[in-house]
Amino acid sequence: MPSNNDNTKRLYEDVKKDYLKLSDVKEFNVKKYTDAWIFAKLGQRYYKAVRTIENIVFSKSKAN
Repeated sequence: MPSNNDNTKRLYEDVKKDYLKLSDVKEFNVKKYTDAWIFAKLGQRYYKAVRTIENIVFSKSKAN
């Protein structure tokens, strides 16, 4: 069974990967989704607060 730290690292990697995927979406050569929308969507997907998602994406959290 993976340790809690392993699960946290996997969560952070998944959040960052999903953020990059959504932030790269363009329509008419313009970014389709705002950062605020992406943070809200990822917060909903991963059951985390928007601020927590921001901290994970911008590496402001302890478990990196």
